[in-house]
Amino acid sequence: MRDGSSINKSYEKGYHHTEIVGLTQNIRQPISVFSKIHSSTQKDYVSTNTITFEGIDKVVEMLDKRKLKGIFVNDRGYDSNE
Repeated sequence: MRDGSSINKSYEKGYHHTEIVGLTQNIRQPISVFSKIHSSTQKDYVSTNTITFEGIDKVVEMLDKRKLKGIFVNDRGYDSNE
């Protein structure tokens, strides 16, 4: 990640941020439905995909409870079969 406080704005080690937002018919702004900051140096960390699937599972569970459906659009790194 870029260190905004450094003079040369160099890239430094940092955290990943996984965010899932939703849009509704009535609200024109994205609504955060899952947000997690994580690092590969954390204890019990498996992978970024694990965090992503955790978020998707939580969103699907939330939609199921409300008997709603959704369309998922993924960005950055989701061009693989997984």
